[in-house]
Amino acid sequence: MFEMDFLNLTITILATIAALFSALSSWKSYQITKSLMKNCNIFFDTKRNSGNITATSESERVLVQDITLKIRFGIFDRKSFSLTKLLNVHLDRERSSGYDGLFLILFERGLTSGESYRFPLSHLFKMATNNIIAVEGERKNDLDLSKLKAGNTVDIIFNVNGRVEVVRIKLSHDLINKINDNTLNKNDFRLQLKHS
Repeated sequence: MFEMDFLNLTITILATIAALFSALSSWKSYQITKSLMKNCNIFFDTKRNSGNITATSESERVLVQDITLKIRFGIFDRKSFSLTKLLNVHLDRERSSGYDGLFLILFERGLTSGESYRFPLSHLFKMATNNIIAVEGERKNDLDLSKLKAGNTVDIIFNVNGRVEVVRIKLSHDLINKINDNTLNKNDFRLQLKHS
């Protein structure tokens, strides 16, 4: 009787271990498939004030439909700021300025496989202020830069080809200083083509 119980226990333990290995293997396969389904990689470096989007999809052009900043000012104080609120105004301004602007490249031109686009991270926050609007009453839901503090958590939400990509950063004093700096260096916006 003891041998039969021991055999049943051994078989049960081995079956459990096999099931765990199978589940782990399935999870790894899912992660690889999920990674391959991504059509772009998005990286941010808060120390260098740099954002970078690289297209990885071989089959489709990477186009951004929306960028939203979700800023956590306090425990119960969160606000979202859409950068596409004035999409056409931003596009016209970038076309007339003659540089590889954020909206011009990511929203209108798009990226093909192997291309990447670099831009200053602080520019996203500057656009969320919507300073282009001249009418005072129209700006009530726009970002007030004076509320930004070091340590604030920010989710930068990209809608890329219908898929949502979220990148979380923490604000630093250096980044806030660059956000408050009103100079625009057009050389910071750089489209890197596939073969260059």
